[in-house]
Amino acid sequence: MEHDKPAKWSFTENTLSSADIARMAGVRPSAVSNWRNRENKNFPKPVDSKDGRPLFDYDEVAAWLTSNNIAFEDTRMEQAAWSFFDRWRNQADPMAMMSLLLWSLCARSAANSLHCEVEWQAFLSKVDAEQSYTDACQQLVNVLLNAYDGNSTAAARLALTPPSEIEQLQPDELAELLHFANNLFALGTDKMNQLVSIVLERTIISQGRMSGEFGCPKSRVSVLLAKLAAAHINKHESGKQSIIAYDPACGILESLLQLGSIIDKDINTQQPAVGDNQQSNSERTIKFHCADINVRTSTIAARRFLLADLTGVSLDIHTQDCLVQDSSPYTRADVVVLETPFALRWEPNDTDLRWRYGMPTKNDSALAWVQDALAHLSDVGRAFVVTSGGPLFRAGSETDVRRALVAAGCVEAIIALPSNLYVNTSIPTFLWVLTPPNKTRDTVSMVSMTVESDAYGVQDKPIEWMEQTLKWFAHGSLLPTRPLIAQTVRSIELLGDPQVNLLPSQWLDADKQTPDEIELTYTQQQDALTPMNVLASKAFETLQQFDAQGLDCRGITTVRLGSIATIRQGDYKPERKSGYALHEQVTPEDVVTPDDVSAHQLRELDSTQESKEGNRITVKNDILLISGELAKAVVDESGGRRVHKNVHIVRLMDEQRWNPQYVAIMAEGTWSRDRQTPSIFVKGIRPAQLQIPALPLDQQNRVVAYAHAVETLRQSVELYRTQLDTVTSAIRHGAAIGMNARKQSKSDQEQ
Repeated sequence: MEHDKPAKWSFTENTLSSADIARMAGVRPSAVSNWRNRENKNFPKPVDSKDGRPLFDYDEVAAWLTSNNIAFEDTRMEQAAWSFFDRWRNQADPMAMMSLLLWSLCARSAANSLHCEVEWQAFLSKVDAEQSYTDACQQLVNVLLNAYDGNSTAAARLALTPPSEIEQLQPDELAELLHFANNLFALGTDKMNQLVSIVLERTIISQGRMSGEFGCPKSRVSVLLAKLAAAHINKHESGKQSIIAYDPACGILESLLQLGSIIDKDINTQQPAVGDNQQSNSERTIKFHCADINVRTSTIAARRFLLADLTGVSLDIHTQDCLVQDSSPYTRADVVVLETPFALRWEPNDTDLRWRYGMPTKNDSALAWVQDALAHLSDVGRAFVVTSGGPLFRAGSETDVRRALVAAGCVEAIIALPSNLYVNTSIPTFLWVLTPPNKTRDTVSMVSMTVESDAYGVQDKPIEWMEQTLKWFAHGSLLPTRPLIAQTVRSIELLGDPQVNLLPSQWLDADKQTPDEIELTYTQQQDALTPMNVLASKAFETLQQFDAQGLDCRGITTVRLGSIATIRQGDYKPERKSGYALHEQVTPEDVVTPDDVSAHQLRELDSTQESKEGNRITVKNDILLISGELAKAVVDESGGRRVHKNVHIVRLMDEQRWNPQYVAIMAEGTWSRDRQTPSIFVKGIRPAQLQIPALPLDQQNRVVAYAHAVETLRQSVELYRTQLDTVTSAIRHGAAIGMNARKQSKSDQEQ
């Protein structure tokens, strides 16, 4: 970073970007653009710029909004804190600089609470004098840790250890940061933590699609888990004075900090106990046992915990992969809160006793996390685990795990949450409410907040102690109002389903099919299978011909994708509404999203829809690609689509040399797996570096034909799986299916 001689920061240093103004006024960014472009509006002129974006003076914008009778939220202090941080970090890595800020605040807060003000001021003086500060930092930390009377916790040591990034700073840069920390600390613990959370939140969101994998402040899901955990404690553990909470993938510790805040508030507002035999919650203590695979993330978690200064709460935190090695093998928690990493591959160890309900698939660790949560529950504890939808319905080994969980009485409820709750993904998510094995449990509560209430018939209420929290979430002011739909499903019905499908939508529909409807469904699906069988037969022929001819790839070289194609990113940016949670939004049909590419399926274009000027439009045979641990690619065979900013447009330079379908298949090759250590910075594989084997065009075409044949067989299998569900429904509801059965049924009726 390069800075002029620093001036001490103050809250008068305050500028706004157009996006900040939109958030402040609760409007879309396009509205701010209109204000700026209309001459008669006399919108304030920019006073500065950053990364090509104009910046406006806060006071001038506030005065303009007031004069134009536009309501706005006073975000002066929050914006001032962000303005300083964003300017101070300049082009440096934002999460590295955020780690430095949190460390500075931890040191400042600890110096105050441990009566080390003299040492803090001496350290500050050395930095102000631009003396060497590396040793001074360590000396201050040693003083603070010694002030713990030699009993400093591992969490305190982790939080106070100077970050390696501090060596990148010049003394004047560190001086700016330390005075900023002083100003924040002077505002009091509550306001300081509020501003720090806002800066951290905006830092995370600024990272883009991969930003939220370790959590985000004010996450609605994290707050929901905390409120449910607190509701369980108040209902089932009200007399217990020592509470243990566990999170094996804690990220930045948002869920547990929210839980600690709720309990801390209860303790501080608790009325004194009356009588000798009554105890007060003011004596209650809570211990967090948690871990995260990422070093920087677990350090941020420890620093956030130290700054929170929660009453009666302690933290035991580890940096490790809990699926490989149990970080807390002897912990039995009263509550487990866990937001699982989505679609995380793992290598199972079949000797680990935690996988007592079955070995989950290697392709998704979700059901391993579910079993880890169960392995750490006390006899009356509850686990609240968020996963994607796949683990609730996918076939194979996951079916066996679900069957064992339901049969053991471990699943108390499944709750379908709205989509778009996370910064880094829009996929639907689901909340498992789990208990230790319960032989008396013979039902599972299915709850949904994802559809209109009139889609269902008879409805139950959610489990009593969850109801208030779920209603708060469904009707929260930062989300569109959602109906709260619930149905109690018997375990025997769940186990009677061959796939033990636990998707709430599967069981909430009160309109059961009649035998005649099942018969009609079977016939209609049989009609669809007839032409598919012809295509499947041709697909088998293609595969057999391929095997007979073989494919000699000896001596084949590879080229980088960037050398045979131009690669650029799309420029469609979905607009955010005001507030800290993401609102649901409908992406236009002509926009290709990362989810479309991941699913290998582009939505149909509306021929009447006009593309907006300025957005990048695809042409026929463009390859649309996303990069992650593995790249995903799909070919746009028609063109004319807009492209999301997180999707790359790959356009081949010579289509006489390359088959786009072949290039897309090779781009997804397993040899291109991103093998970097999991990190808060990892954005995925660089598309230009993807290795494409340079087969002759005729051989490329054969590979594409092979892939098409495989896809045809996959579709055929899916149709037969659907038909199998109809067969099981026929058995369950006494229907007659198939030609001979229908004839016999008709004959019996005539007699």
